[in-house]
Amino acid sequence: MPSSVDLTAQEGQPTGGLRLEIALFLFALFVYIATRFIGLTDFPIFFFSDEALQANLAGQLLENEFRDHTGTFLPPYFLNDRRWAVSLSVYIHLLPVWLLGKSVFLVRATSAAVTVLGVVVVPSVLGGLCLWHLFRLGSGAVEQGGEVPPPERLGVDRPNVLA
Repeated sequence: MPSSVDLTAQEGQPTGGLRLEIALFLFALFVYIATRFIGLTDFPIFFFSDEALQANLAGQLLENEFRDHTGTFLPPYFLNDRRWAVSLSVYIHLLPVWLLGKSVFLVRATSAAVTVLGVVVVPSVLGGLCLWHLFRLGSGAVEQGGEVPPPERLGVDRPNVLA
């Protein structure tokens, strides 16, 4: 059993299988982004209250020095008609509204951009396209048995996310 694992291919490049995996992931990501941003203001043809609410509340929060209409600083919930709802999405829209103002494109683009983050993060968490595998192993180097060495052998700390 070798004392250390060679993490690079002979030429320092990832193997063909890993290159294909990265290329397919990037292509799928490109298609996902394109389907979210092409014609963003054209469909749906209406811009209704549920969509507009987050940007309007973010604008009000900025105007009132991060206080809602009740005077609560950084409120956990906002009043939506007669119910308390909508919180994280308002905070997600704060920076774009502050920097660029309010528009149909901006509100929809902000929401679409957040979903792109999910598309990148979820596969890495679930292990389908593990970012640790892509960047730590690089070439997909294998041990004598033809298996990828466990993270402990590579000196990688993986915190227990379920604990």
